[in-house]
Formats: sequence, structure tokens, C-alpha cells
Amino acid sequence: MLLGGYRNVVQVIFTQEGMYFYVSLPFRMFHPPFLLPWEGVERVEEKKSFLRGRYYELVLVNMGGDIGLRLSKAAEQALLNHLPPERLQRVG
Repeated sequence: MLLGGYRNVVQVIFTQEGMYFYVSLPFRMFHPPFLLPWEGVERVEEKKSFLRGRYYELVLVNMGGDIGLRLSKAAEQALLNHLPPERLQRVG
């Protein structure tokens, strides 16, 4: 059951090991930070939309449900700097 979203609350740091997620204060209680290794990311699809322009959609492996992750333009470059090249797919 979804009680609320995490829009503009979850922060992501991209590293060589994977993506480190943490929740901003004051929402951090009961939400420990975690590292999602690149092995947990099946692929990252580069997509284009008339309204949004270019964006990236992450497809995760063996997860209990879908996780939507929208990145700021600044975060996109950090993703591309650390993402293993074989995980990126360009989709029209």
C-alpha cells in the first residue's frame, strides 16, 4: 500500500560501486541509507519525450516493485560518469 511518495526527498550519489540512496532530513527517521550496486541495475534507458525532453529510466533486477527515478540535469552527468557502459540503452 502506498501512503506517500518520496518526490524531492530522496538523494542519490553515484559511485563506481553503484547508487547510494539516502533520505533528506527531517524525513530520515526509519529510512536508513543504502547502496544499490550496479549489478542490481539491469539497464538504464535513455528516452526522449516531447514535454520532458531527454530523460533516463532505470530498470532494476529482482525488485519487489517498480521504482521510478527522475534525475535533474546535473545528476544525469554524474550518472553517465559512473554507469558501466554496457548498462546504457538508447531508446527512441
